[in-house]
Amino acid sequence: MERDWPDNVVQIARMVDASRGGYFRAAYNLAREFRKRGVGVVNRTLYGAPPNTGDDLGVFRPMPFWAAITSRVSAKHLNLLLEIPVFSLAATWTALRSRDVVLVHNDSFAGDVFRSPSCHREAVDSKKRKGERRWWFFPLHPFWLFREWFVFGRGRRPFLVAVSRACGEEHRRHYGLDPARIEWIPNGVDRTLFRPAPDRNALRKELGIPTDAFVLLFVGNDFNNKGVSVLIDGVAEAKNSEKVWAAIVGDDVRAPYERRAAQRGVADRVKFFGRRNDAEKFYAASDAFVLLSHYEAFGNVAMESLAAGTPVISTKVGGMLDYIEHEKNGLFVDREGESVARAIDRVVEDVALLTTMRTNARPSTEAYDWGAIAERYLDLLGRVAREKRA
Repeated sequence: MERDWPDNVVQIARMVDASRGGYFRAAYNLAREFRKRGVGVVNRTLYGAPPNTGDDLGVFRPMPFWAAITSRVSAKHLNLLLEIPVFSLAATWTALRSRDVVLVHNDSFAGDVFRSPSCHREAVDSKKRKGERRWWFFPLHPFWLFREWFVFGRGRRPFLVAVSRACGEEHRRHYGLDPARIEWIPNGVDRTLFRPAPDRNALRKELGIPTDAFVLLFVGNDFNNKGVSVLIDGVAEAKNSEKVWAAIVGDDVRAPYERRAAQRGVADRVKFFGRRNDAEKFYAASDAFVLLSHYEAFGNVAMESLAAGTPVISTKVGGMLDYIEHEKNGLFVDREGESVARAIDRVVEDVALLTTMRTNARPSTEAYDWGAIAERYLDLLGRVAREKRA
């Protein structure tokens, strides 16, 4: 059957880069899959095309002047304070002038379809409920909240692509969105990149991970929200603590967590690897993946772990409720050390359970292949393009 897809798509994202994770990786995979299907893609970005890729990602229209400025700012948060508002305004100008259908990954005040990696209003509210106050001191939060309200909270709204059912419900609850203008399309996963290792021991030696340990993996940048301290407590409180080794991969201030590991007596079994561009190797080398977020719209890292054949221990939040099945491809836990410790002991001691979850992990990601996900986007974009021409 012939598909009524748009001839061209304008995609707005600060970066289109598979190595950066998050919605930057989503934008990369969608551009690649759109081009495979003969759809023209114009990428409006801050930094231009990613280096060292042979994939056809379409045309790039970067902002080289601002990229040159922000690339000279070494402080991560100051860099974001510069680039996000400036890019959002430039992207809005692009969206308003475009005759083609515009797919926005977060960073614009205008567009036809907004792929929302999260509901920021709900994320902030979850921090308030937990009594957290650090977010008050980062001035981008008011900007993000205003931009989200501007897009969804007034007048005629664009289409929303919610990456999880929970994310769609959060936008509906906070902004009164018409359910007819919310489309649930989950994130995809590159099942070629994320896959089981043929020789896990060799991979562990390459990464500097003990071959005889039960390895728990964390991948992410927001250590506080995603529960690194709770993971450390779980490792310390598990009956099988001496057998367990935790690998922490991500870019955040690690000193408080290193101190916590030392205080709990597990500093020798909690290793921080920093930001890596080879996370796929860590997934394949690990026995279980742990994500203990307060709030998570989808949880790309959990999906990537499953694709690598590694089951997930997770809190009951966001997209994990859509694709993790308790005791089939993962375990759900409460966000506190005792609950995590019990789950760790289960996967260490119950070989049959761990084998079942490992067996089911990769097959549970088949429906999330990026090619199938991209076609769902193109079906929606085709409908929106017709509405835009009407």
